Amino acid sequence: MLSQMLEPLFEECYPNHPYFAETIGMTEVSTLINDFFSGARQSLAEVQQLAKTFALPLGLVANHGNTVALETEEKLVKLPLAEEILSLVKTNGETPVSLKTIYEQLKQSPNGLVREAQHLILTALVAHRQIEFVTSKGAESIGGLWI
Repeated sequence: MLSQMLEPLFEECYPNHPYFAETIGMTEVSTLINDFFSGARQSLAEVQQLAKTFALPLGLVANHGNTVALETEEKLVKLPLAEEILSLVKTNGETPVSLKTIYEQLKQSPNGLVREAQHLILTALVAHRQIEFVTSKGAESIGGLWI
């Protein structure tokens, strides 16, 4: 009942937040990263269901009949959330952008994304080689993004 009462407020504060039918957690994100985005076990029913539940609302995958597959690079980079991340990387040039900066920006209005959802977006960008994970001075970074 409380969630129903707060839903209009959340929709007003975070109009760009996608609707997830279930609560997203690190277990689901880990499965998607390891099995879907890596290509290792994309066709498994459980993995397909997770992709439909969490990656599809973010626009990271597309329906292909009864299955989903990673969205094309052309469409992925045009997603507003991906554009925000890529803009931060481009603005910083050769200087890494901290993941903390990414987390802070995407959790603010109008997005309101938790880290788990952000990890899926970052992983999709990595899968299409738009950004990359690197390590420097003990801190991991992504194509100029420090973790």
